[in-house]
Amino acid sequence: MLKHLIPVLLLTLFIACMSKGPQRVEVEVPKTSEPVAHEVHYIANEGVLIKTPAGNILIDAIHDLYDQKYMYTPESVMDDIMAANYPFENIDAIMITHVHSDHFDAQLIGQYLQRHPVGLLAAQQVCDSVRKHWPSATFLEQLIEIEQDQEITDFSFKDIKVKAIKLEHSAASFNGWVQNFGYHIELGGRTYIHLGDAEITPKNLDNIEAAAGNAVDMAILPFWWLYTNGQNWMKARFFPGAIIGVHVKVPDSHQFEEALEAQFPNLEIFNESMEKVIIKE
Repeated sequence: MLKHLIPVLLLTLFIACMSKGPQRVEVEVPKTSEPVAHEVHYIANEGVLIKTPAGNILIDAIHDLYDQKYMYTPESVMDDIMAANYPFENIDAIMITHVHSDHFDAQLIGQYLQRHPVGLLAAQQVCDSVRKHWPSATFLEQLIEIEQDQEITDFSFKDIKVKAIKLEHSAASFNGWVQNFGYHIELGGRTYIHLGDAEITPKNLDNIEAAAGNAVDMAILPFWWLYTNGQNWMKARFFPGAIIGVHVKVPDSHQFEEALEAQFPNLEIFNESMEKVIIKE
């Protein structure tokens, strides 16, 4: 488990590979590194950058203060995103899981799209919010709206293959109106899944497995998927090689990680923006 970001720390994880079986990889966590392998940088809350030689994706990374309990994108990191400074150069696509403001900010997204000819993949609610804030912007053609009536929809960005997965938002009694999508991503020979704020329901589990099969190299999961129901699912039906826990309340992150260490030896919970893991063969 990582307690602090340090210059170089080597860990060993077993990444599930469908064709080869489990294979040994090194996961390095340095302060800086050239993108010679797959990197996952933590931005804030559920925001991540997946950065590889084959392509680069931002998910839920452009948002402002929502609640002090949850991390939001720091101003200095946002400046680097907007300016395409390292590590945010050459972004191929932006993906938003849903419209909540701890995942997405229409004003900031618009500022980014004005500067960069990048596609934004998102639900109708997200796209409508961008259109409302930027009704005359020329970048609106960069919006790629996911059809709400499809359970799984395929997209591609250069060599990146994406499946948008319709997933019910957690706490449906008051979030039932929210269009939440997860993303299964094939990129540079690795697979990733990001669930947004999905609830653990039979329908959601079926949709995830229909899109991803029974394993991915890395699962980016909100913290409630690491409790009993999620644990049972990952012991019996779905086998991520590595897990990044997200949407953890800032004061609880270290204790939360320690409590789950026995259940998930392949788990990382980041505690500071711009921490990262690098997966090396």
